[in-house]
Amino acid sequence: MPVFNIALCFSGFILLALAMERHFETVIGASPRRAQSAMLKVGGWAALILAATRSIQSDGPSVGLAIWVGELGIAATLVALLLTYGSRRVVLAAFVAGLLAACFLG
Repeated sequence: MPVFNIALCFSGFILLALAMERHFETVIGASPRRAQSAMLKVGGWAALILAATRSIQSDGPSVGLAIWVGELGIAATLVALLLTYGSRRVVLAAFVAGLLAACFLG
């Protein structure tokens, strides 16, 4: 379960980072359109909310939210390091994390 949630949080943070013009230009090489930016934001928030929901369902509201916050910290650190040192690999990392999360979705 923690691997699933960390992968979801990681994917969500990558989507939210790509919704920002600066990171999108660094990774993709072009400016995002408004529709792209909006879809990336919705997808990012949806992934974070899904991770919170799954964590609350498995461990209860108090412990689940505490675990989710810890997973958010791990995922945010990984995304920050990836954007700093390997910005061209962000899309591949998001794809792999999405696949990993999909494997644990059941």
